[in-house]
Amino acid sequence: MSTNGNTWVAFKLGDDTFTLPYANITSWDARAIYAEDGYTQIRYETTISGSALVSYGTSTYTTLANLTKKEPGRVDEVKIWVTADGATEAVYESSGPDALRGPLMSMTVTEISGRQAAMVTFTIVGHAMAEEDDCPIVSHRWVQSFTLDAAGHMTRTVTGSIVVDLSNTNADTTYAEDNTAAQVNGKAPWADLFRKAILPTRPPDDSIWRRESQTFAYNESGNSLIYTIVDTQARIKLPDSALTGNCEFTYERSRTDLTFATLRFNCDLEGPVNGDVRHMMWAAVVLAQTRIPFRSSQLDRIVFSEQDMMTRSKVRVEIQARCYAFAGDQTPSTTLPPVPLANLIGQFFTVTRTCPEYPDAYGGYKGIASIPHWYNNELSAKNQGVASSLPVAAVINAITDYCSPGTPTTSMVAPDTNFDAANAAMNQGPFATLPRMTNNAANQPAGVERSQTVTSVYTDTKMHRLQTLYTQGSDFVFQAGKASTILEEVTTVKGVNNPPQRIFRPIPAGFVVVKDDWKVNFGDVDTGGQRTFIGVYTRTLKSYDGGGATSNGYSTVSGRRQWWSPTQTVIAPASLGFNTDVDGQNTAVSVFNANTNAAAYNVGTPQDYA
Repeated sequence: MSTNGNTWVAFKLGDDTFTLPYANITSWDARAIYAEDGYTQIRYETTISGSALVSYGTSTYTTLANLTKKEPGRVDEVKIWVTADGATEAVYESSGPDALRGPLMSMTVTEISGRQAAMVTFTIVGHAMAEEDDCPIVSHRWVQSFTLDAAGHMTRTVTGSIVVDLSNTNADTTYAEDNTAAQVNGKAPWADLFRKAILPTRPPDDSIWRRESQTFAYNESGNSLIYTIVDTQARIKLPDSALTGNCEFTYERSRTDLTFATLRFNCDLEGPVNGDVRHMMWAAVVLAQTRIPFRSSQLDRIVFSEQDMMTRSKVRVEIQARCYAFAGDQTPSTTLPPVPLANLIGQFFTVTRTCPEYPDAYGGYKGIASIPHWYNNELSAKNQGVASSLPVAAVINAITDYCSPGTPTTSMVAPDTNFDAANAAMNQGPFATLPRMTNNAANQPAGVERSQTVTSVYTDTKMHRLQTLYTQGSDFVFQAGKASTILEEVTTVKGVNNPPQRIFRPIPAGFVVVKDDWKVNFGDVDTGGQRTFIGVYTRTLKSYDGGGATSNGYSTVSGRRQWWSPTQTVIAPASLGFNTDVDGQNTAVSVFNANTNAAAYNVGTPQDYA
C-alpha cells in the first residue's frame, strides 16, 4: 500500500521510543494461522514491511545510530498511523507480549552518503488471538488409542497437546483443577498450569483402571504442553497408599503333609515418593487374609522387605503358612473331610479405596512443575545492552493435597464356581490309591493304603541226573524222594495315625506254616504331626506230596512226581484299604484260591521236570 510519505511508524524498546517519519508501507500481509488439524484457528499473524527516510539533525537520527548496533528483535510496542487533511488514523497497533511473546521487528539501515540521511527498511511481525476473550487456552488436541491383548486386557493411551496464549499477562500461578471456564479463565500463560485440567477423563466406575505412566513436555517456544497418559485395566483395586503393585498366591499339598496345605502369599506394593511404607505393609497383611485363614493356620515364615529405601516407598511381603485342607475355614472334624481344593482358593474379593486411584498430575504429595524460561526474566529475550541473566527454565514445587491412607478393607465375595465337582474329580486321600481321607475317633486323619504282596514259590523236585562213563549212551535220571514246595508271602500295608491290623490269609490245602512274622514300624512324622505306620507280614509255608494221582498240586508226569499250582493261577495281593472303617479289615483270600474279588494271574501249564 502506498502512503505517500504521510505515514509514521513508532516502536518502543525498553524505556526508549523510536519514531520513523514519512514511512512508506510496501507490503501488508494478514492471515489466519491454523493448527496441524487444518481446522482449529489458533491466531492471526500480521507481517508489515516498509521503509522510511531519516534525516540528519533529528533526535531519531541520533538514537537510530545507537539502535543499529543492537537490532531491536522483540519490542514492547509498535504503532503505525497515517495523517491526511489534518486527521490522524491508527492503522496498526500492538503491545507486547502478543500471542507469541512478540511483536517482532527487524530493520536494515543504509546511510546515504553526502546527504547525511539514512534509509531504514523494516519488517514488523505481530500475533493476535483468534478470539478476543480472557481464556488463555488456544487449542487442545488429543489422540486416544486402545490396545487389547489376547486375554482381553485393555491398555488406553492418550497423546495430546495444549496451546496457550502467551499474550495473557495475568500473574496468577494457581493450577487449574479441571477444564471448566471458571478454572482456566484469567490464568497466566504457562501451559504447565493446565496439567490437571487436560488429564483424560476417568473410565466408568464399574471398571478399574490404573495409571501406568504420565509424560509431560514443553515445546521449544514454551507455549505448548505435550503429554502422554497410559492407563491399564485391572481386576481389583489396590489398597490406599499404593498406586502400583500386585499379589500372588500358591496353594500346595504334598504327601509329606497329609492333612495340611502349604499356603504362600507374596505381595508387592508401591506408593508415592513420600508414601506411607508402614501402611502398605499393613495393607498387604489385610490382602493376605483373603487367601490365608490365620485363625486356623500356623505361620511358618513371614518376610517384610523395604525395597529401594532411598528412592521409593516400596514394600514386599512374603507369608508362608500351613492350614488344614478343609472345605471351609474350620478346624478338622469328622463331618468335613480334607479336600484337594479349599474354598479360599481363587475366591473373588474387593478392595475399598478412599484415596484417588491415579497419581497426582504433579507426582504425589509434593510434585514438580516446570515454568517456561521467561518466568521472572522477561528482559532476557531483548537485546538492549542491558545486563540480564540467560533464559532458563524455572522449576517450582507444586503443593497438592493427597488424602491420608484409610483403614485397609477387603470384602470376600461368594465363589462363582463350586469346588465340589473339582474335588470329586481328584478324590484323593493321603495315599494316591485312596478315596478321601477319613478321621478316626480321636479326630485325626486315618486311612489304610492298598496293600502290596509279593508271592514266591520254591519247589524241591528231588530229581537227580547220573552221568555214565561211556562216550555213548544216555544219562540215568531218577527221583530220589518226594517233591516238596515252599510258599513265601510278604505283604506290606501302610496306615495313618492308626497302625494297620495284622494281615490274615487262609492256609492253602496241603500246606503247613513254617514261619509267621508280623512287624509294624513307626514311620516318619510329617510337619502336621501325622505319623505313618508301616506293617510287614511275612509267612512261609511248606507242602509235602501226599501221594495219589493228584494231591494238592502234586501229580505224576512221565512216571515222575512234580508240583504245580492246582488252579494254575496265583491270586493278586490282599484287597485292603477300601473300607472307611480302618478297624474292620477283611480276611484276604488264599493265594491259590480265586474268587470274584481278586484278579488271578495265569502261571501256565504243568511241565515235565525230566
